[in-house]
Amino acid sequence: MRLLFIGDVHLDSRTPSSRKDDYSKTILNKVRSLNDIAINHHVDAIIYLGDVFNKTNVYLPFFTECLKAFKSITVPQYSIVGNHDISYERAEEFYKSPLYLLFQTGVVKHLSKEQFDDVMVYGFDYIQEVTPNPTPNQYSICVAHCFFNNKFYKDTKNIDMVDAIDLHYNAFVLGHDHMPYEPVVNQAYTVIREGSLSRGTSHTCNLKRKINVSLFDTQTKQFQ
Repeated sequence: MRLLFIGDVHLDSRTPSSRKDDYSKTILNKVRSLNDIAINHHVDAIIYLGDVFNKTNVYLPFFTECLKAFKSITVPQYSIVGNHDISYERAEEFYKSPLYLLFQTGVVKHLSKEQFDDVMVYGFDYIQEVTPNPTPNQYSICVAHCFFNNKFYKDTKNIDMVDAIDLHYNAFVLGHDHMPYEPVVNQAYTVIREGSLSRGTSHTCNLKRKINVSLFDTQTKQFQ
């Protein structure tokens, strides 16, 4: 099987004052284009890395357009919950969020634990602690919404290099950090960070941000 990992989407109906494009159209077009990527690369499932929505207060007509965009994708879709997907980091408020409503439609499923061939994929929301791999004898991927080895942002979730060893996952695929990075590969683990699918700021890398995705093959256990 082939799994496609997608960074923070940041769906929003409002265009930031720093942007000259129609942000909602730009990001919805990016979501729709994921179906072509999935078809061209023979993908079996798409996994989003959190922050599907940029805000928790979303106009119903825009949510309807978002739902149509996700429904246009013809493979199963999963997601974890990012910090933008929940108000004030309160778990009890999640049921009011647009991502919760999206989960309720069944078009995108909440990722907790899924097996794809002989590979286990564990999802951890922003409000959850990443716990050690419960199946250390099986190839396992940790999907989380947090930084990796980041010393600058001390008040947000972070997995450091020691944590990554102690958690005993073969790979970590992480959202939250908007910049794309080269993979970290060593004998103990692999870390994949493709950066966000879109962002609302006016920096050139956001106005013309290419779609970076990670493709994982369950047979070869390789990321591309």
